[in-house]
Amino acid sequence: QELILAEIAKAEKLEASDSELEEEIKKYAEENKKDFNELKENMKKNKTLESLRYQINLRKALDFVHENAKFDKTEKVILNSEGEGEK
Repeated sequence: QELILAEIAKAEKLEASDSELEEEIKKYAEENKKDFNELKENMKKNKTLESLRYQINLRKALDFVHENAKFDKTEKVILNSEGEGEK
């Protein structure tokens, strides 16, 4: 599933912007009572910043799929005790 979403993100050019990335870092920093700048620098050093960007891209691809999904409505048929179909 992850690989499919990654391919959708690539094909549709769905990329996390710097502001989206910073927003995620801010949210994480607030939730974990950490300093934003320190957290961001640590993420750069240990390369988790790109991992976060990748996760945002996957989320954007999933949102894209949900927004563009088309559903085929079909009637539900229930069989009665004689095996005959009822709507």
